[in-house]
Amino acid sequence: MDKKISALLAHDCQMVLTADALAMEARAAGADLGLDDVVESGRYRDLIEMGVRNYCAETGAARGLQAAERFRYQKLGMLDTVLGLSTIQPDFS
Repeated sequence: MDKKISALLAHDCQMVLTADALAMEARAAGADLGLDDVVESGRYRDLIEMGVRNYCAETGAARGLQAAERFRYQKLGMLDTVLGLSTIQPDFS
């Protein structure tokens, strides 16, 4: 878990955007969580770490594990959606 978090935090500009998106969502919901201050002061690393640990713990608990990752499969493009096709198939089952 520590390695995963360190790797994520190495992508500094992406993590700043993630923390900023959380702050904007809180503002839109009318929740004063102090996230704007966290982003502006550059202290978002603790926020990201807490979020990742909580998310992975919740995912793991559903499987009886201390922590786990959840993966999603996402198709590229809108071809299948627009035309109702199945041109792109996963290489796993």
